[in-house]
Amino acid sequence: MTSFQKSANMADSSGSMGASCPTAPIRGQRTPPESESPADSNTQSSSEGSQEVRSKIKRSHELVDQFNQEKFNSAITRMIIVDMLPFEFVENPGFREFSALLAAPVESFGEFFSALLTIPTESPVVASLQELGNNLTYDELVEFHQEFCTQALAKMIIIDELPFKFVENKGFGEFVTAFQPQFKIPSQITIVEDCMNLHRVAKAKLKFNLSQNKQMMSLTTDTWTSIHNKNYLCVTAHCIDERWELIKMILSFVLIPDHKGDTIGKALEKCLKEWEITKICTITVHNADTENLASSYLIQNMCGWNGTTLLNGEHVHLRCCTHILNSIVSDGLQEMDCCIARIRAACKYVRSFSSRYACFKRCANLANINCDQMIVLDEPTKWNSTYLMLVVAEKFEKAFNLLEFEDDSYVKSLDNEGGPPSADDWNRARVFIKVLKVFYEATLSFSGYLNVSSNSFLRMWVKIQNALRSWMENDDFGLQQMATTMKLKFDKYWDIDGNINNLLFVAIFLDPRFKFKYLEFCFGRMYGPEKCKDMLKKLEDFIKELFTQYSSSHPIIPDICESSGLSFDVTSQTIVSNDDGGNMDMDEEYGITVKKMLDELEKNELERYMKDHVEVNYDGFDILRWWKGKSTKYYVLAHMARDILAIPVSSVSFEDAFSTGDHVLDRYHSCLDPTTVEALICSKSWLSHNLRKNWDSHQTFDVVQAERDMLEDSDLEEYDATTLEALVCLNSWLSDDIGKNGDSH
Repeated sequence: MTSFQKSANMADSSGSMGASCPTAPIRGQRTPPESESPADSNTQSSSEGSQEVRSKIKRSHELVDQFNQEKFNSAITRMIIVDMLPFEFVENPGFREFSALLAAPVESFGEFFSALLTIPTESPVVASLQELGNNLTYDELVEFHQEFCTQALAKMIIIDELPFKFVENKGFGEFVTAFQPQFKIPSQITIVEDCMNLHRVAKAKLKFNLSQNKQMMSLTTDTWTSIHNKNYLCVTAHCIDERWELIKMILSFVLIPDHKGDTIGKALEKCLKEWEITKICTITVHNADTENLASSYLIQNMCGWNGTTLLNGEHVHLRCCTHILNSIVSDGLQEMDCCIARIRAACKYVRSFSSRYACFKRCANLANINCDQMIVLDEPTKWNSTYLMLVVAEKFEKAFNLLEFEDDSYVKSLDNEGGPPSADDWNRARVFIKVLKVFYEATLSFSGYLNVSSNSFLRMWVKIQNALRSWMENDDFGLQQMATTMKLKFDKYWDIDGNINNLLFVAIFLDPRFKFKYLEFCFGRMYGPEKCKDMLKKLEDFIKELFTQYSSSHPIIPDICESSGLSFDVTSQTIVSNDDGGNMDMDEEYGITVKKMLDELEKNELERYMKDHVEVNYDGFDILRWWKGKSTKYYVLAHMARDILAIPVSSVSFEDAFSTGDHVLDRYHSCLDPTTVEALICSKSWLSHNLRKNWDSHQTFDVVQAERDMLEDSDLEEYDATTLEALVCLNSWLSDDIGKNGDSH
């Protein structure tokens, strides 16, 4: 039995509901188990028990004090060099958690299991872990525990996307031996079994959660291709849970024979049945016709397994907004290919050798350019990297001009591109930077990890449309031409007369900072009063129809009246007579009165929301927190908000949002069998949820900050010649040293 099979077996066992994980002692505040604490100081046994506890606490402090930061850093450095890992490996969340558990397993016990499985208090898994914690002695909690570290290692393999053979790397082996010699590193075969067992445990936990939460789901689909031309379908679910937290999880990453509409539709149906999901709000897909057919196939077949949609599935299909933006930008890029190519070639020349970059820096100093940013290279299939390259390069225009006189080989190297960038090229680049910034900000807004995006569509849609109209009226012929090309693609997908899902307008209505007034303001400015009036009337009718469906599926309960502070005069109600001419029973009459009161409350809720004042729009406004606080006052609308605000307008993650190319699995995942690929990708999504949420809580999606972060990341991708030589030489010397030590044993 592998180290993980124990955990898998624990997940299958049943226990009492509502238990919680054992809490780990905290450094400096370790408390022995209650059974060992001296309950009676008057007895000899209690005195002996206290002395034993004090001895164990002292020993636990000694274990913590044994940690040597310098030794730890040295071991990590050697591992980075010997295994040829990137410097940013030390920032990987899986590695940080694994190394922390090696350092002080006692402090990570309860927190480790909580993060490992994200276990709900209602899950029977908790009872098994509680039993495990109670059966462990204090010595076992204080001292090193092989099983916990093995599970953390499996989690690291999954979260950091490391190959299974990583556990057999020489550098990693030396790091573990130097830092925690008690840990026995599992073999590659064993770690595969542990990762697959972890996947099964996590899936059982997540399926239990979904069975408890009957919330409507919004789905996104994305197609992938392996380097061996195998087709994969990724299905991701999005919802807002009862705590009003936005949840995103990959449900399926399966091999499919082709990318045809029926094939994708059948794979979607199979996934939903497996996860027992019957309520679908929207399906956000690519713009390809095949995926539109997939949505149609699913809607037609949902009635066969009691599937539920909004308004008979008329608004299930939603086009991926980031793919539309990519399509619009791609058409604009074609207008600037020559200009971008010359600037790209100039940046590539400067970054090719350290001697060239040193010469370039001297030119920058001569031009009095004060800029801490480094020239970066772009990836042609990701237009955001092209945008960031132009942003930085444009600041060094004078330095590039001086380089033509300081470095003779610079001009010769760029002959194939038509020479170095000209003044006209730099002017065109500045125009293109202005254009791309609008789309860049919109993409950042659409593709956030765990932030509401459905309410951002209208604002960005208006901003892009106004910008395109302004550029089309500009005196610059080149800008006019580019804007005209982009506007044609914009209208193809986002024309107001039928190509936009109305739920995206409902999302802005459910934003208390905007409501219906903002829709009226935007439509009036763009289309004039007459068309605006007609559009608002249709949208208002749509919202009322939607509200009626939610009113029937979420009827107001009597407790809501009292909680919301609403009261009705029941003493003045007319006495109701029964068919026999006599007065009704008081309880029966009261029941009729309460029903009328609830009907009136339900009828007025939508009107009250529309008449209530809008909230002040300020930085940091949390729309989900607002609705959580108002879920009693607007009972039916709150259920609408939980579904509609969870709608993702992008089917891809932030990292892939700017890509104009197909999604291709890397070489490592492409070589694995499909079952293992799905286990690794899905497990990473589930296990990384808390880590991602903590990371996102500090993200502002500020454009300038995002640019800075991406530029810094791009600098890590390329090492200068001196650093590269040092790494290669050290790898040879240290590996040889490790090999000798290994042979001696």
